[in-house]
Amino acid sequence: MEGQFRFHVFDPSLIVLQICGVQLLYYLSLAVLLHLVAVSPDTPLSLTLLFSGEALKQWKVKTAYLIASPLAGGLLGWVVGRAKQCLDFAATIHILHFVITWLVTGVPRTVSWWVVNGACIALTSSAGEYICININLGSIRVKGVAKAPRASRMSSKVKARSSDAHTL
Repeated sequence: MEGQFRFHVFDPSLIVLQICGVQLLYYLSLAVLLHLVAVSPDTPLSLTLLFSGEALKQWKVKTAYLIASPLAGGLLGWVVGRAKQCLDFAATIHILHFVITWLVTGVPRTVSWWVVNGACIALTSSAGEYICININLGSIRVKGVAKAPRASRMSSKVKARSSDAHTL
């Protein structure tokens, strides 16, 4: 379609694959961070660290969740690539996390679980939007147009100024 900035066709299979990919990468990064931060001999790495509301009472687990959120935002920038969709995908990650938590251990009853996950949605969305906007603000390369080297552009400006000075 000519005359439009972005040609977009609704593709549900792409959206489902993006959701699955982002969810998988989020849990992978969270599991690695939990292993690095929260796992000790008395607390082994298990699904309860990922899906239990009670586990979020530990400050190390909270830290892992809060560090994983900007990483997930970076993954959103890489997988989704549009700032307008970052909040949608960040909310989807955490809604699916709530559903899985509910299925594995029941509805989270601790206030810390809700506060931490609310902060995680905000961090994930903000980081994803920031990264997407910075990617989109990059220079646009136009095919077939050669750009003059910086030195020659500067010398032509200097020549134009000097010729203007001589005409006065």
